[in-house]
Amino acid sequence: MDRQSFIKATGIGFGASMIPGIGLGSTKETSPTETFSEDDLWVLGHKITLYKDSSGDFDLAIGVTPPNVPGPPPHYHETFDELFLVLEGKMEFMVGKKTIKASPGDMVDLPMETVHTFGNDGDKPCKWLNIHSPKGFSAFFEAFGVKATETDALKKSVAEKVIGQVMQQASQFDMIIME
Repeated sequence: MDRQSFIKATGIGFGASMIPGIGLGSTKETSPTETFSEDDLWVLGHKITLYKDSSGDFDLAIGVTPPNVPGPPPHYHETFDELFLVLEGKMEFMVGKKTIKASPGDMVDLPMETVHTFGNDGDKPCKWLNIHSPKGFSAFFEAFGVKATETDALKKSVAEKVIGQVMQQASQFDMIIME
C-alpha cells in the first residue's frame, strides 16, 4: 500500500492540526492536568500504555483514542488473535464487511486472519483494553510509538516519516495491511 492509499484508508497523515487539541506549532496535546508515564506511547494518533509483566502468553495494552481519530488501515494478523474491550466512550469497528458500534463494556473479538480496523468518530475520547495472543505484537507499538513524555509526541506519531515506516514494515510485525 502506498502513502496516499494509507492516508485515504485511515485519514492519518492529514496533519496534526486536524486532530482536536492540536494546532500547528502547538506543544500541548492534552489538558494541563494530564500526566504521562515513561511507558506511555503515542502510536499513529492513539495513546498506548503497554503492560509487560504478564505471566500469560498475551500482550496487554490500554489505549486512548482522541475524538475523530481513525485507526490503522484495514488489516489482519496471521498469527495473533486480538480482543478489544471498550472501557469509556464509543468506538466504531470494521470487522470483515460488518460495522460494529461499541460502547463501554462491549467486547470485539478478532480471531487471526480477520480483516479489521477501528476508530473514534465521536466527539469525546474513548478508552479501550487491547489483548493480542500469543505475545509479540507489542513490538509494533514499541517500534512505531513516540514516548508520550516527548514534546509534540502525538503530532510526531502521525508524521509522514512514521506513516512511511509503518507502510513499509507493518508485515514484519504480522500486521498485513489490505491493499
